[in-house]
Amino acid sequence: MEFSILIIDRNTTYNISKSVTSMTLESFIEGQAGKCTLTCDKTQINANMGSMIEVKVGNIGMFKGYLFNESFSNGFETELTFYDQLRYWKYSDAISMSGLKLHEVFYKLCKIMGLNYKAYNTTRYVLPAKIWSNATYFKIWEDYQDLNFISTNGYHIIRDEFGVLALHEVQYLFNNTVKKYIISDTSLAKDYEFSRGIGSDTYNIVKIVNENSETKKRETHTAQDNNTIKQWGRLQYFEKSSEELNSAQLKKRAEDLLKVKSRVFNSLDVELIGNADTLNLRVGDGVIMGISDLTYVNLYGKALVIEKIAHKFNGGRYTVDLTLMLS
Repeated sequence: MEFSILIIDRNTTYNISKSVTSMTLESFIEGQAGKCTLTCDKTQINANMGSMIEVKVGNIGMFKGYLFNESFSNGFETELTFYDQLRYWKYSDAISMSGLKLHEVFYKLCKIMGLNYKAYNTTRYVLPAKIWSNATYFKIWEDYQDLNFISTNGYHIIRDEFGVLALHEVQYLFNNTVKKYIISDTSLAKDYEFSRGIGSDTYNIVKIVNENSETKKRETHTAQDNNTIKQWGRLQYFEKSSEELNSAQLKKRAEDLLKVKSRVFNSLDVELIGNADTLNLRVGDGVIMGISDLTYVNLYGKALVIEKIAHKFNGGRYTVDLTLMLS
C-alpha cells in the first residue's frame, strides 16, 4: 500500500510517509472524536500543537485532523496523537434552541464552531425548545438525537469525512454500503468475540415525572414490561422531564423509552485482515456477517452496522478491528 502522510505546521509541511512505523485510525458512531495515533522518527519532525495531518492510502483520504499530544522518551521515536473536527464538540457552552429540526441543530452547532460540514440527509420532526447552561456539544446533540429517534425511529450519525463533518441517516447509509462487504471466516475474518447481557442501560420499568410550571401539579406516568420483569427482576429508569408535556405526550415518551431500553444488549467485536476494500470501511457502514460460528446466536448472514472501527497499520501488516451494532 502506498501511504501519503503529511503534517502541515504553519508554513512548513513535513512528509513523514516513510518514517511512520505504526499508525492506528479510530472512529466511533457517537460521542467521541476520530483519532489518529502514530509513531515516527522524531528527528524528522518538530511540529507545533494544532498542526494538521492528512493521511491517504493510495487515492483514499483516510484521516484529516489536528495535533493534540506528543510523547517520547529514550530512542528516536515519538508518538503523535491527532483528533478530527469532532474533538471540538467536547467543549461546553450555554445554548438555547427552539423550533429546529435535527439537521438544523447540526448546522447551528457547526456554524458556531466554524467547522466544515455537509448533511446527506435532512429531517422533518420539529424538536421541542431546550436550554443548556453548561453542556458539551456532544451532550446537546445526544439529547436532541434521542428525542428525534424516540419520536421518528430515525437514527442519525455525524462522522468526519476527511475534514468535512457529515450528517448521515444510518438506515440510508447502511442500505448503500451493506452489499459491498461480506465478513467471512474463510476470507477477511481473523478473530471475533461475542457477548450479551442486561447491562447498565437495560430497564423494564420507565417512570417519568412532569411538573406543570403554572399549576405546580406533578403528573407521573409509568410504562413497564411485565414479561421481562418476571425474567430479570425490576430494573427501573426514572426521568424528570424538563419539557412541558401533556398527559398523552408523557405516556408516549414513557412507552417509547421502554421500547428502547427493555432489551438484552449484545456486542460483537471482529478483527479483520485488511485489504484494499476494507480501506473504505467507516462507522455507520453496513457489513454482512459470514462467520459460520455465529449461526449459534442467529447472526450468520445478518447485515450489521459498524459502531466502532480501528484501521491498524504496523510495518507491512494491516488489520481492522470492528465493533458491530446488535439489537
